[in-house]
Amino acid sequence: MKQTIRQRFKYWRMSRPFWGATLSLLSGLIILYVPLQLIQIAFAPGNLVVIGIIFGGLIVLLGILGYIFPKFHTVFGILTIFLSVLSIMGALGGFFIGTILGML
Repeated sequence: MKQTIRQRFKYWRMSRPFWGATLSLLSGLIILYVPLQLIQIAFAPGNLVVIGIIFGGLIVLLGILGYIFPKFHTVFGILTIFLSVLSIMGALGGFFIGTILGML
């Protein structure tokens, strides 16, 4: 019997940490938004904007890896929480919205 696209997506979603990876991805994009807006006006040596870009990019990467490697979801979750809290230093945590989503 042929499965519909909806059934295949449901099976794929149930075999992965779908909501955790999705919230990580969303959190990283929100955290990246702030430094990418500030990079044009605040680009100077020793600036923390670069740290915000690195942390946001790593959180996005961890969200994508959560979809690809579901067996390592615990490690990815711990690293996402750690980087989300540290992102307050470099990107204001995406106005704290990204930090809260990353900790969820």
